[in-house]
Amino acid sequence: MPTIRIVSWSIENLGPLRSGLMYGNTDIIQGIASSVSSLNADIFVLLDVSSTKDGTAAQVSGAMAAALQAESVKGGKTGEFETWVLSSNIGSEYFAFFIRDVSLTVPIPVTGTKLKPTDPPKILGGDGTAITDAIFTESNAKGVLPHAFPYLSPDIALQGSDGTTGEVPKWNGNRRPALGLFAIPSASSSNQLLPIVACRLSDNPSLAVGQIRTFPNVSLLKFLGPSPAAPALAFTPIDLQIVSLGGQSASSKSTSYFAIAGNFNVDYMVEPEFYAPITTNLGATAGTDAKTLLVTIDAFDPGAYKTTESLAIRAYDNVFVRSSATSSSPVVGQNPQKTDIPGLISNRTLPLNSSVRYYAELDTVGVPAPETYACLMNSFGRALAADPPENLSVQNSLIGARLVADHLPISLDLVID
Repeated sequence: MPTIRIVSWSIENLGPLRSGLMYGNTDIIQGIASSVSSLNADIFVLLDVSSTKDGTAAQVSGAMAAALQAESVKGGKTGEFETWVLSSNIGSEYFAFFIRDVSLTVPIPVTGTKLKPTDPPKILGGDGTAITDAIFTESNAKGVLPHAFPYLSPDIALQGSDGTTGEVPKWNGNRRPALGLFAIPSASSSNQLLPIVACRLSDNPSLAVGQIRTFPNVSLLKFLGPSPAAPALAFTPIDLQIVSLGGQSASSKSTSYFAIAGNFNVDYMVEPEFYAPITTNLGATAGTDAKTLLVTIDAFDPGAYKTTESLAIRAYDNVFVRSSATSSSPVVGQNPQKTDIPGLISNRTLPLNSSVRYYAELDTVGVPAPETYACLMNSFGRALAADPPENLSVQNSLIGARLVADHLPISLDLVID
């Protein structure tokens, strides 16, 4: 019975600067890799690689992969995180999926369609190619795979309570969810396809809520949800066309479960009703209720935020899991974890150095006036250079953590029969 640990981290804007490619400041990407490695991730879903060019995205994600590999070597392991997959290029951001062991979780990017076997579609669903017409091909090659994971768009029409059928809703916004598809060879035959739908929803809360509403209109997800009340929508399994490792032709395979992971930009603790399209309509279970969004520096109050754990103020990130009601071996999510990055900054488990010089470019959200911010950063730099080293203050821990990311990483174990 394999257990697959998914780590999802909304780092945002991991580009040439934050990755160290621009100025050689590799401390941030090393810290990210150290945190992911300590969580023993099998699949690390990184949201997002910031670029408009495939080549730059490959370089940035390659730097991340190299840092992950270096951490594995430190732990006495080799051959890990040698394969990763990017999502398709349809804007200024990519999602990246890093695979620890391709013998355990085999990535299956989209490689073509039935009519055009060598022309991979970027979007599957109503705004692109029908998901049943796409061809996916298993790969255990090293490096960034030449084929990408596709984005998803709604492909089921809205259903009225009176039995009327409306239009297929459009995905409102540029940040579409991406389908990371994996084979789990050691699982039972009905559970050997693992779809991870990665998402980073709009920063506009009302737009994010609208995006959540369209998840039940994605056939791959809906047809694994609870049977609808009348008027019934005909549920038929979604057969995906999969070319197995070393194979030449595709065969039909279906999945019995899914995971939706990422940054939803809606507080699950405060407004769980806005997640009803996922939790009620699709019947998925939330993996965590942990707070993951860090307070901004200008909103920091030493009287209110006395510990590093208190710096996380909103439950924006989650992993939702659903198994078909007819599954004889349901997949369950267990052991949710959240990493206290400010705490690791405070006790210097996650050390920062050269990136402090580029604070004005790294953290631009919710910062104080420039002169105040510069003063805070000077104080932070002096604290880092203290000899002998000492634990950093809560405020300095927040400053350092936000240089890495304004969200905390979460992980969830999928127990797969």
